[in-house]
Amino acid sequence: MIEIRRHDGGFSIFGHAGYAEPGKDIVCAAVSALTQAFIASVEELTQDKIKYNIAAGNAVIRYENLLERGRATQNGKVR
Repeated sequence: MIEIRRHDGGFSIFGHAGYAEPGKDIVCAAVSALTQAFIASVEELTQDKIKYNIAAGNAVIRYENLLERGRATQNGKVR
């Protein structure tokens, strides 16, 4: 099971979907892609500072005081 925990200053994602064997799990791949897209969007589209650590089955994303565009990125509403 993949768990996502949102907390002040960021969020953590850990676990595996268990949909398929490692390397072929499309659910894990989707979560990884969305996580990396969020990070890239904040870095490229905002002036916000973001720190992250990504490893197999684990991602920790930290930020402080996201501005309006960074919050919109987090909520999937960038225009």
